[in-house]
Amino acid sequence: MPISPAEAQRAELLEEFDLEDRAAAHEPFLHSAFTLRETQQERLETGETRLGGAPDLPADLAWPTAGERRLAFLAQINMADARPSHPRLPPAGLLSFFHRVGEAKEGKREGRVLYTAAQASLEPRAAPGGGRGSASRRGLLWPRLSFDPSQADAFLVAAGWDAFPEAFFATFSEITEPDPGPNHRLMTQAPPLEGPLSAAARAAAETARAKGWTALTDPSAWFALAEFEEGGAAALELGDAPRVTFMANRIDAPKGDFARVVAY
Repeated sequence: MPISPAEAQRAELLEEFDLEDRAAAHEPFLHSAFTLRETQQERLETGETRLGGAPDLPADLAWPTAGERRLAFLAQINMADARPSHPRLPPAGLLSFFHRVGEAKEGKREGRVLYTAAQASLEPRAAPGGGRGSASRRGLLWPRLSFDPSQADAFLVAAGWDAFPEAFFATFSEITEPDPGPNHRLMTQAPPLEGPLSAAARAAAETARAKGWTALTDPSAWFALAEFEEGGAAALELGDAPRVTFMANRIDAPKGDFARVVAY
């Protein structure tokens, strides 16, 4: 079976630094993800992966709201573009991301993720206050290896190093070809023991406790689904923070159920 580009990148990095015999120990820190790259393509087909503009939705699906306020559209991802598929996510269909622009409350944001099955009929939906506009851009998913910097110390222990070799981060960047501009990602990352994603998972568990989602009150039930950064040609507006992260859970997401998602 052919390996994914991210797996090939991981193997190349581990070989470069003689870490092949400890590959399993590095799995939490060197994980697969997709970069969502912006293109200059503005003329889009219905159902294509896109950043900004306005979404494609079934005719009978209401625009998501928070109270009486409509949420802003961020992006839609056609899961057929996410290859190889991941067991935490549906292999087909459309994920549409919405959030409330403005100040976060206690670090939490109003966010929604809508899932539309692949066989559903879609139609372009005008955004609140206007049409698609010129900000909509075609998005391309590109598999790549991701390194969580908050886990640097744990990575050193797993590698048996006292410090990172001088060439490690330069080699990692060369292998993974980081993108300039906003870093949008479709992730399937379980939260590490420490760092921002760990805090987000704990906060998601607290939200689950407050909402009575009893099966989701352990932080380990949550994982980082997607992250979007402001700016770029699509001119995403995120309010008072440079990025927004959507946390999904292991129980619902594989079934295409994203009703219980928390944004930060």
